[in-house]
Amino acid sequence: MNKGRKVIDEIRLAKLTKNYSINPYWLLGFVEGEGTFGIKNLSPYFQIAQHNRSAALLEAVKLFLSTLSLKKTSKSSPSVFLNKATNVLSIVISNIDVLYDYIVPFFLELPFQTRKFVYFQLWVVAVKLHKLGYFYETAGRNLLIAIASSINDNRYSTNPKGPVTPPTLEEIAKVLSVEPPFNIKNGDSHHKLSRQLTLEKGGRRGFTVYVYKKGVQIEGSPFSTYGSANRAIGIQSNSRTISRNIDTGKLYKNTYLFTSTNKTV
Repeated sequence: MNKGRKVIDEIRLAKLTKNYSINPYWLLGFVEGEGTFGIKNLSPYFQIAQHNRSAALLEAVKLFLSTLSLKKTSKSSPSVFLNKATNVLSIVISNIDVLYDYIVPFFLELPFQTRKFVYFQLWVVAVKLHKLGYFYETAGRNLLIAIASSINDNRYSTNPKGPVTPPTLEEIAKVLSVEPPFNIKNGDSHHKLSRQLTLEKGGRRGFTVYVYKKGVQIEGSPFSTYGSANRAIGIQSNSRTISRNIDTGKLYKNTYLFTSTNKTV
């Protein structure tokens, strides 16, 4: 019975979706009001959220995004997620290849009418830092941290710490002027390139990582893999916490510092 009701709901939703005619300019206006070019845990994402009463509209937007041509490295398609606690539906795209190959050039060609364009430009830099591999270098990671700290809610004076000044064009250009760690011309996916870099730098054993707790190396440090270091501080071995924080000078939970070299030497 539930299966039959689901089929009926899907048919009804498909009919309602046809009532919406989505075009690039309409979508831009909608995104300027309801969309987010965000960064979470130093990873960029694109999101549009609506109450579940607007499910048909969101499905129409999803269809519009899904039917546009993507380059061969972009094999992911947008999905719609429901937050059952808030009844909010969201389209979320976080695949780096999709963001770089499609979302970035699509919106760059459109005439933004609000200040969101300023923060979109910073977000574009964040996507490039990931796609081209700069994120995996200290300078690129530090730049991404600075960008993440200055967009979205952090840009307002209501931020408890006060509005954050974004990186300057000179600071961005300095990082991007260096030859990128990833060669994307051969069409390899971002996942493949990042995995290849991991193997090149540390083999299957991973990277060497020094872990400091309040300035003192913890027992077992240095670790030969991120996984073993993760377990030592009580998080899952496959967590990306260390890879996102190593050599940034940023404390994890205001306690742990991760470095690739011994800071006590």
